[in-house]
Amino acid sequence: MAINLERPFPKEDKVWSLWANQNCKDFDLLLTLIFDEEAEDSLLGFTGADLSSKGCKIMEGFSTSIACEYELKAGGGNFGVLFSGKFTPVYYNTEWKRSSTWKPSFSWWV
Repeated sequence: MAINLERPFPKEDKVWSLWANQNCKDFDLLLTLIFDEEAEDSLLGFTGADLSSKGCKIMEGFSTSIACEYELKAGGGNFGVLFSGKFTPVYYNTEWKRSSTWKPSFSWWV
């Protein structure tokens, strides 16, 4: 698993991105991104993963923050989020869940 913040276009200092990927074939990665209002307003879009069933929710106690959970499927591709404007911190949390295609190593025993 890798998560990076970068400027995808070096000559353009008003665009930045968050990239994530995972190469596990047995588990899906749940990536929760927490944006403040400024980062949410500068969000241009995302690609490579869908929102999980939890989707996006306003954080209780943090009236100007929103948390969005994305599901990066086992064996899937890269995930990217593109922002405009000046860099604003984005916090994240990760969680693994067993993929629906997972087969136990000793399934032949049963």
